[in-house]
Amino acid sequence: AMRDVAQSGFQFPVYECLKLGAATWMSVDLNQLPTTTSACCGSIAGMASAIVTTPFDLVKTRLNLRASEVTAVAGRTTGRNASWALMVSEAREIYGTHGARGFFKGAGLRGMW
Repeated sequence: AMRDVAQSGFQFPVYECLKLGAATWMSVDLNQLPTTTSACCGSIAGMASAIVTTPFDLVKTRLNLRASEVTAVAGRTTGRNASWALMVSEAREIYGTHGARGFFKGAGLRGMW
């Protein structure tokens, strides 16, 4: 859910900004912008938001793949603290193994999807 909120919260403002820029560049009213131009703006905004939110998706996917370990850690902590503890633990492991670049593994492919 956090990834989806972040992605939508980034994608729609970028889309509107790109449309405004395209309309200004083409010297047309925003309502007169060609459909293909709007579609390209949407594609670019979607690609950018997918790349920016890759770290959230990466942590979520890695937690899903480690289900047995996740339940063991969740049993030792309670409530919301369990979720945060798991995410922080996974983020530390990614950073410790691959550095900051590790959070963006697969970002290019995710952006193209």
